[in-house]
Amino acid sequence: MENIVPLTSREMDIGRWGRRDKKRDEAKRICTKLKKEEGISKETAEKIMALYHQIDLKHLAPKQIDITLCAIAIIACRNKKTPVGVKQVAQIVGLIPSVDSRRKHRQGETVKYFLSKKKQKNYNLVRDVNKRIRCLERELGIERTPIGTDEYIDFFCKKIGFTDGIAAKAKEIIKNIEIEKTTPRSIAVAAIRIAAPEKITTEKLVKITGVKDTTIRKAEKIIEEQ
Repeated sequence: MENIVPLTSREMDIGRWGRRDKKRDEAKRICTKLKKEEGISKETAEKIMALYHQIDLKHLAPKQIDITLCAIAIIACRNKKTPVGVKQVAQIVGLIPSVDSRRKHRQGETVKYFLSKKKQKNYNLVRDVNKRIRCLERELGIERTPIGTDEYIDFFCKKIGFTDGIAAKAKEIIKNIEIEKTTPRSIAVAAIRIAAPEKITTEKLVKITGVKDTTIRKAEKIIEEQ
């Protein structure tokens, strides 16, 4: 029977440092991708790293580490009033992989069944991330900063490439709108769609904002009724 030589304390420390460096590099990668794909500011990225250094990831399983990194990014974005959605961050972290439904169909799994499973999986993931966000906010003593409709409009117009004039027009459209029936995010997206001189496609808005097409249409109807 082969004798197992126990690791020295120095070797264990080296292993821990390596894992810590790997986690820190992952947090930096998330910041870089968020700046590139979601247009977050340097200050928001710095806030993400500051929160990362406050969190102990030592005893967490790999999936829980990813969920925690996702939660940290969302908390930092909300703190800096940067309206990035949970699903967008989860895709960047790698919690929601990009899967070709056509390939799944060829493998014998119907598209409808695959999409229903994916929807349920994403719902569970968002629930887990939101639960982790609430725990971290309590642990760190962070008060949630609400993001208003105007901030969503400014952020999404910048991502789309619209001028400040379109953003101002969208804000004017919803100036006296009651939004109790829906979220500021969806109202902002619907207002941008209405304000755009050339109608932007729903597909493009869904891709950029993460708001569902049915939600956008519902928000447009609320605006039109008022």
